[in-house]
Amino acid sequence: MIPITHCDFKFRAMMVRGSQRLAEALGAATEQRWPCGHHRTELTTHTVGFVKQCKPCRRQKCRRSLQTNVMRARSKQMLLGREAAAAAREIANSRQIEAERLYELRSGRMRPPKLKDAVAKTFGLTSADIDGPCRRASHTHPRSVITRILRERHWSFPQIGRMIGGRDHSTVFNSYHNFEKYAAVNPRVQMAYDRFKDRAPEVDT
Repeated sequence: MIPITHCDFKFRAMMVRGSQRLAEALGAATEQRWPCGHHRTELTTHTVGFVKQCKPCRRQKCRRSLQTNVMRARSKQMLLGREAAAAAREIANSRQIEAERLYELRSGRMRPPKLKDAVAKTFGLTSADIDGPCRRASHTHPRSVITRILRERHWSFPQIGRMIGGRDHSTVFNSYHNFEKYAAVNPRVQMAYDRFKDRAPEVDT
């Protein structure tokens, strides 16, 4: 066997990190192992404080611990960011609600979405029903009320169409001119109109 006294430490370390055959060639006998399983070399020295762990074991444990701490820190940061975003949205929503209430108190009028929701509730519907594709009388009558009220506030037909589900000019035009016909067969049409006609916003609000 070639003696290893002429090998420098750097070359020896490179060979020790290699395969088991190279480690054995450097004199690390297979039966001479630490309790962790590594060969007994100067690179795997154990200390009194780490009897069951050599240096590579301790480095691997430190890397795993560091990765775990980094992942925990990132998860905590993401959670805090989500909580902060949710709190900001809640504050913005509360401010918007207060602004709408103040607007209604000062002007006595409603914002367009709230007007649509109020008219829909009069007919037992929701805003989503007003925007939906249904063409039954139970849905066309409240749309006609909204169209008539906003048109009298100088809203254009395309603007009204965008507010009630993205409908085109001709659909809104027919809904506006069919108001009298709907009011003749459904008393709630005229009742809803009389109730909300003075609370509709102008076109620039």
